[in-house]
Amino acid sequence: MVMSLITAGHEFSGTVAELGEGVTDLDVGQRVAVFPVLTDGTCYWCHKEMYGMCDKWGFLGYSGYGGGMAEYVCVERRAIHTIPDSIPLDVAALVEPLAVGWHAVKVSKLTPDDDCLVSGAGQQSSTFDHHVYRS
Repeated sequence: MVMSLITAGHEFSGTVAELGEGVTDLDVGQRVAVFPVLTDGTCYWCHKEMYGMCDKWGFLGYSGYGGGMAEYVCVERRAIHTIPDSIPLDVAALVEPLAVGWHAVKVSKLTPDDDCLVSGAGQQSSTFDHHVYRS
């Protein structure tokens, strides 16, 4: 049996350590949050920027690539979102799960008069629950 070790962590933020070729809109030392979804970049869904629908999607930190627990991670430019200095990096690491919860509330078309059951104890359920409560 062959085992491949993967450095975990798909919800993370950090600072830019080095820039790849052609990246001109970021600076070394800039604070960023990472959208951790990996895709093939060529399918119908990727061209529509609906990366979660890609048939070949995966996550940094799960799908054979290093994750946020690594000292350094190489991330595609499209997956990097700058964050202001006023947001601590540990809070910025929650941008992705919070965005998933917010998106779920938006597409659900819930109204303040609707009843809603949120089931589950994971990160996504708790962020969905938070957004439903605030809506």
